[in-house]
Amino acid sequence: MDAHPKVVARAEALPAEAWKPLERLPRYEIATRPRSKPERVKESIVRCKGYTNKVLEGESVAELSYQPLKCARSDSPGGRAPEPQRAKGRGSPLR
Repeated sequence: MDAHPKVVARAEALPAEAWKPLERLPRYEIATRPRSKPERVKESIVRCKGYTNKVLEGESVAELSYQPLKCARSDSPGGRAPEPQRAKGRGSPLR
């Protein structure tokens, strides 16, 4: 879901140097040992059936100044731009 069209236009008008990669902290630190996780089969099914696979590769953030009409002061919301990677495939069948 996009923001207000004016904010989106301002974010798109920012120079490339204003955007920095977003570094997310880990959700939590594992106190004991990592658990075994189930095999991820969704990606292989998508690849096998020839659908377009969208994977989030990273996100960039930038600060921009914005002041709504009825507001007395300006706000500095952070803009966030996802960087998806798309891969279409007719890969190998499952297993």
